[in-house]
Amino acid sequence: MPQKVEKRKSAAIMLPLLGFTVSLVFRKLGWPFGPALVIMSGIWLCIYCLWAGIRINMSFQKSNRLWVFSDVLLYGVCFVLILFQQQYWVHGPGLSKIAALIFIGGILHKRFGSGLNNTIIWQNSMTVFARNYFTILLSVLLITGIFLNPKMFHNFYRVTTYEEFLRSRYPRISMEEAGELLATYNSIDVKLERDAQNLADTARVKEKQKDYKSALRFYNLAIDINPFDPSLYYQRGRFKISKLELNEDLAISAIIDFSESARMRPSHAESYFQRGVIYSYLDKKEKACEDMHSAYGLDSTIDVLPFIKKCCPQDSSRFIPLHP
Repeated sequence: MPQKVEKRKSAAIMLPLLGFTVSLVFRKLGWPFGPALVIMSGIWLCIYCLWAGIRINMSFQKSNRLWVFSDVLLYGVCFVLILFQQQYWVHGPGLSKIAALIFIGGILHKRFGSGLNNTIIWQNSMTVFARNYFTILLSVLLITGIFLNPKMFHNFYRVTTYEEFLRSRYPRISMEEAGELLATYNSIDVKLERDAQNLADTARVKEKQKDYKSALRFYNLAIDINPFDPSLYYQRGRFKISKLELNEDLAISAIIDFSESARMRPSHAESYFQRGVIYSYLDKKEKACEDMHSAYGLDSTIDVLPFIKKCCPQDSSRFIPLHP
C-alpha cells in the first residue's frame, strides 16, 4: 500500500512537470493545442505545489516547529509568477527577479533551514528525480525571464515573431509607436540586412512553390530581423492579398504592412494604391479615396480610375479631374 501511495505522489508531480515542458515545445512548434496545454499543466503544477506546501507547513505546526516552512510552497509561489510571465498576464524581467529571489530562498531554506524534515512529497527516488527536474526547469525559466529582452523572450518561447505579437496584442498602437518599440530591441547592421534579404528571397521561393504557410513565416522572420526595411512590409502585404485567402483580419494586417511601407517611404505610390485597394475591399470608401488620390498624385500612370469611380464622391472638387 505505501508503494502505491508513493507512486501516486510521483505521478501527481511528474505528469504536470512533463506536461508543462512538452507544452512549451508544442507551443514553440505552433501546434494548436500547445497554448492551452501550457495553461492547464501550469495551473495543475501551481495548485499541487501550493497545496503540498501548505500541507507540509501544517505538519510542521503540529510538531511545534513554527519557524520551519516548506520550500515546496516557495517553489509553488515562484512558479505562479513564472506562469504569469509566460502567459503575458504580467510581463517583464522584474517579475522574474522577484521569482528568482523566492526560488533562491527556497534553496537556501532547504539547505540550511528545514533540512531533512521537508520530505513529505519527495520521499522515494522518483520524487527526488521530480524535485531535481523541477529545480532545473525553474532555473531555465528564470534565467530566460531575467536576461532575455521582451523580443528575445517572445521569440524563444513562441512560434510567432515579436513583430507579429506586437501588432496582434496592441492593435490600436500607432505605426510610430510600434516602430519605436521594434527599434528598441533591434540594432541593424549590414549582416542583419543581408540575412533579412536572404529570408525574403526564401519567402519568394516558397511563394512560387505554393508553400504559402512557409512563405509567410519567412516574410515574418525577415521583418523581425530588419523592421526598418519598407520593401519587406510591402512585399509581405502584396503576398497576403494576392496569395492568401482574403478575409477581414488578413485585410487589416495587410493595411498595416502597406501603412508601414508608406510611413517609411512617403513617395512610394504603390503602397498607397495597394492600401486603397484593401480599404475599398473593406468598403471604407473615404480612406480608399484618399489613398487613390495620394497614389495618383505620386504616379499618374497607376490606374486608379475604377476605384475613384467606386469610392470618391462626384462632387469632391479635388477628384473631379480624375472623373470622366
